Amino acid sequence: MPPPPLRGDVSRQEELFRAVRSVDRWTLIDCLFNVIRQSPRAQEVIAQLLFTETYYETDDTRSASSEYEPEEEDGWTADEKEEEEAEAEREAEAERAAEAERRAREQESEQEDEEYPEAFDEDEGHYDEVDEEEEEEEAAPITTYKRKRVASGAAIYQIAQTKRAKIANDRAATYQPVHPICRLRYQLCRNCKTQFDHEDNHRNSCLRHRGHKEAIQEAEVWDGMDDCRGRLIDWADDEEYAEGFEWTCCGRFGSNLGCVVSQHRG
Repeated sequence: MPPPPLRGDVSRQEELFRAVRSVDRWTLIDCLFNVIRQSPRAQEVIAQLLFTETYYETDDTRSASSEYEPEEEDGWTADEKEEEEAEAEREAEAERAAEAERRAREQESEQEDEEYPEAFDEDEGHYDEVDEEEEEEEAAPITTYKRKRVASGAAIYQIAQTKRAKIANDRAATYQPVHPICRLRYQLCRNCKTQFDHEDNHRNSCLRHRGHKEAIQEAEVWDGMDDCRGRLIDWADDEEYAEGFEWTCCGRFGSNLGCVVSQHRG
């Protein structure tokens, strides 16, 4: 691919420097990878710039340098390193020996159990022969008790089931079955106290206020003549004097339908 034409009297090297400074990071990395693949000389130069002792700051990255010696860097000599390895080997050998001894004791205990199946008398300090007939006689009362307990539990469960069935039959005979879907189409909303249709009840159909109406003393509809027109609170629901009242929850005039929007609830 031919090189791009130069602009004016600027040399190719200076123009290339400006182009490198203007490109983004990932484009520059791609260009660097292509140069490394195509030019062995570029590989040597970049390796000389990157793989140095002073550039790396941790042991993992410094180990990439061929001149790095971790023993000398960390203050370890060859003798100290060999002694440390020998100590670790001795500890591992001791752990293996302890594990082998534990397994040997377990095997010995299992063999003794197989050789002496009779019971051990702690008072006499020796093994006694086990009388199978005597053992069966001692276990007989326990077996009988367990059998009776299981039978009693089954009987109690059967009685409880019978009582539940009787109660269910009595309730079914007392109450008439009503389908849960049966309901009135038109009902009074418990929120806004207005009648609504269940078949036309959308999510924003219910408008209401959480507060109450309060008279505005500075309103034009108020002339201060309680004796002439009666108590001001009696006019709260009169559309003619709607602008003389405001809702305490939102501060809007009394003619406002509501500041809370929801769905009608029957």
